[in-house]
Amino acid sequence: MLETFKQDGMIQDISSAMETAEISMDDFHPTAQEYVTFDDGVFAVPLDIHPLTMFYNKKLASEPPATYEDLMALSKKLNGDDPNLFATGIPSAGLAEWFIMTIAAQNNIDLVEDDHMNLAQEELADALMIYHDMVFKDKISPPGLGLDGEFQAFMKQVEEGNSAVQTATSLTGPWYYAAVKEAYGDDLGIASIPQLGEQKGVYGAGHTLALPSSVNDEAKMAGIAEFLNYMYQPENLANWAESGQAPTHIPTMELVEGDVEKYPLSAQNIQQFDSFVGAPKLYQYREQVRYLVENVYPQIISEEGMTKEKLMGELEKATEQSKQVAETAPQ
Repeated sequence: MLETFKQDGMIQDISSAMETAEISMDDFHPTAQEYVTFDDGVFAVPLDIHPLTMFYNKKLASEPPATYEDLMALSKKLNGDDPNLFATGIPSAGLAEWFIMTIAAQNNIDLVEDDHMNLAQEELADALMIYHDMVFKDKISPPGLGLDGEFQAFMKQVEEGNSAVQTATSLTGPWYYAAVKEAYGDDLGIASIPQLGEQKGVYGAGHTLALPSSVNDEAKMAGIAEFLNYMYQPENLANWAESGQAPTHIPTMELVEGDVEKYPLSAQNIQQFDSFVGAPKLYQYREQVRYLVENVYPQIISEEGMTKEKLMGELEKATEQSKQVAETAPQ
């Protein structure tokens, strides 16, 4: 959202506050530097990256599946033991944007054209149909998973017929860490997202600290700088890592990686930083992908008869909506 806030004049360059706080952009992972830096300045201080994360049940998967083929083999084994067991769950709603952008990243698809999302690409249609095949062809995921179904199936909270379906893994948000840790204890495994496409890649989001454009009082600016100086001490920022988040502040990353047992989720997600792809810097990006997320993606996951031809028609509609949203940017 930084691009939107910047174009709407809601935030200002925060470089001077960072300088006063003795914080340098070199203190952060390069991926984090990229998403807060613009041609006309630095418009936020990076805090974390929270990518799509894989939790797995060690009782059902002795090793985390790393590829599509691994997921197929795991699902075949589990399904042979119990028809209600699957390798993972593909939801029709919830983290749709994260699933869409992850598979695009794993197939090296550039979705940006000028100031909007160019979604009417055959390469994207092919990539998205991977999820359709995971449900209807290769039986990697149970069908009919709705909102946050990837998490609910992992927690055995989805009823199908007279039985509860369960998945061995969950590709989901790291904010579910407390719940899955409580449910699985020592049987909980944490790993990077499997490679479903041609290369490693993962999508997610990142928290940042931005400075409202209305703030110009010197005393307030001094207080902000003091806060930033305090916050970006590794011993303080480590509290954020202990909650399961993955700070992008390099000295804190080093602290986390030096004590993996204390910061297991943060340490694992730090390993995904190099293959992380964030949201493109487009005005009202989330509005630009709304039709794709809320109308197109659910059809892919829910309609067994979905074809690439029909999907291309829907992706053309999604591209048109993206163009219309882009036209609302300040002139």
